[in-house]
Amino acid sequence: MKQHAPHFHLLCLFLCMLLLPLTPLAQETESTGEDDPEIDPSFFEDGDEGLYETVVSGYRIYATDEGTGFAHTIDVSQETTTLTSVSDVLSSSVGVQVQSTGGIGAYSIPSIRGSTPQQVPIFLDGIELNTGGFAAVNLADLSLDTLATIEVYRGSAPLILGTSGIGGAVVLKTRRFKEPRTEMAGTYGSWRTSRLFLSHENQVHGVTGLVALSVQGSEGNFDYLNRNGTLYNEDDDRIMARQNNAHTSYSGLVKLGGTAGKWKWIALADLFVKRQGIPGRESVITEHASLRTLRDAVSLRANRALASCMDLHIGINYLTIEQDFNDLYNEVGINGERTVSAAHAVGGDAVLDTRFTESHQLILRLAARLERYKEQELIAEAYEGEKQSPSDRVRVDAGIEHKWTVFKKVDIVTTLRGAFHYLSFGGGPIHGILGWMPAYTRSDFNLTPALGIRYEIIDGIMLRVNGGRYLRPPDLTELFGSQGSIVGNPQLTAEVGYNADAGITYLFEGRSVLNRLRLDAAWFTSLVDDLIAYVPNSQYSVRPENIEGAMIWGVETAVTVRLFDVMSIQGNYTYLNGRIESISPFHDGNRIPGRPTHEAYGRLELSRGLGQWRLGGFGDVTYVGDSVLDPYNLKNDLVARRQFDVGVWLENRPGRIRLTVKVKNILNEIIFDGSDGRPHPIRDLDGFPLPGRGVFATLNWKV
Repeated sequence: MKQHAPHFHLLCLFLCMLLLPLTPLAQETESTGEDDPEIDPSFFEDGDEGLYETVVSGYRIYATDEGTGFAHTIDVSQETTTLTSVSDVLSSSVGVQVQSTGGIGAYSIPSIRGSTPQQVPIFLDGIELNTGGFAAVNLADLSLDTLATIEVYRGSAPLILGTSGIGGAVVLKTRRFKEPRTEMAGTYGSWRTSRLFLSHENQVHGVTGLVALSVQGSEGNFDYLNRNGTLYNEDDDRIMARQNNAHTSYSGLVKLGGTAGKWKWIALADLFVKRQGIPGRESVITEHASLRTLRDAVSLRANRALASCMDLHIGINYLTIEQDFNDLYNEVGINGERTVSAAHAVGGDAVLDTRFTESHQLILRLAARLERYKEQELIAEAYEGEKQSPSDRVRVDAGIEHKWTVFKKVDIVTTLRGAFHYLSFGGGPIHGILGWMPAYTRSDFNLTPALGIRYEIIDGIMLRVNGGRYLRPPDLTELFGSQGSIVGNPQLTAEVGYNADAGITYLFEGRSVLNRLRLDAAWFTSLVDDLIAYVPNSQYSVRPENIEGAMIWGVETAVTVRLFDVMSIQGNYTYLNGRIESISPFHDGNRIPGRPTHEAYGRLELSRGLGQWRLGGFGDVTYVGDSVLDPYNLKNDLVARRQFDVGVWLENRPGRIRLTVKVKNILNEIIFDGSDGRPHPIRDLDGFPLPGRGVFATLNWKV
């Protein structure tokens, strides 16, 4: 695959940042006292909805708590002290399900309240990562090392984000400048897993800067149960090491911020490069199949006050995602192939935030985005001499959101989004027997209204009620096909979801025995029409069609407690009842695959001072119960599992050095007895086992 070289400019910028004079800045800060010029942390906040917190009447309010929807903010700024992934963080969040093909760095996809992965938009500092040809975002291709917080919106999301998915949205916010410092971390553990992380923050001539680099790799050769494709014969079952599951990834972040007149601006460059083997299903052993991925995201955002009650936020961004799938030895697919896929997206948005009075706030948003997706089968091209034309999508979004605060206790938020899509495909050959697809264009316009109410009954107790209509337009691959095995269907209509939820939140923060308490409980329901499903089109291909729907409802609860400033307890539970509504009698009424009925997570953390050091420990338990893996709901594909993780850490009092040892799946559970009485490998997706016990040690150092 021909890859760009943005990593070169990231490396150059990183070296320049290291050469910035740290000492003069530190001396000035120490010597001038109260008259020192402060470093404004807002340079590194998203101007649209800054990462801030306020304390009101004894409890803490985050930006995600001020909306009518159900959302929460996860602080991941300390996750550099151990080996943790975005998948790990989201899978432990209430209402979120994550499916993985197994192992560190393996393909992982999210679901919120039973949605499909394509129905969950994921944003990186305002850049939407879902794009043409890559409608579902692979969580394994997101580096937690470069992030500060993760915001999870369940069911509805504010207009300021732009797109709101049927399930909700996930917002990744990168690290913010805090003070001049350098941080380093190294991890080593099971399956020859290693990780190196380095970041540097500084300020020079009024410009704040942050550079972060992370390298991670693993052999991924964990033990699993190989049934050799004979599900009803235990004689040939054996425990063996996973093969061709290694990966190496590189991620880099450069972030600059400053002021220009009345404007505050933030520039971002985020790079991710990864090379990995592609293991087959549990009984399919591969040796050569591989995948290379490159993602480069660049953005520039600025905001200023136009008047005392009016702010303007503008931004432009560019995103490219490239993948090179190599299966020349025909280990994974039906025929040997070498497929190169590339998606490019450029967009811009403008947001006008106006507060007419203390009771009325009006937000207007206008955005445009151009996407291009192209896929080439290099082997077929050599023989046919023909190239497939790229497919394009132009999206124009406009929205208005009005917030009416009644008696300073009730917020009523009405939102109306409008989206225009224009799609085109120039035509071209489809690899193999799929033939030639003619040129095609289409356009759509959709409106999605929403209503939310937030009522603060008394200080710290909030009642929320929401309802709305949301949709997901077909992906470019679904519309115009793939040179692999997907036949395009230009007649597809958008998936439409009608969501509603209601619940209560209680927040309290004190200074005695109970330092912090948060309780959340919500009921939710979703009716989804025209779900896009892939149906067999021939022996070697599938065709997407609008044939299915889904009826989903459930309950979610979460609790956070901190006691004596030494003990922290977290827990959540989700009950989910999701059923397929289909014209197929084999699917209708069945449970949605990969959506467990019961899911629970708990964490206990303790710490204690020991002179100049502080010692801590933690334990996690995850329970995923009664999940089906196929739309037919076969009994031998019922999966349930539990996992226990433990860890200890030792930190010196200034917090500059920290050593952490973490054990995942300490009971080493990789097999369970199915309803048929036979052993089954524990897995999220059919045919892809999950790893057993892993031990990882991390040393973190801040200067």
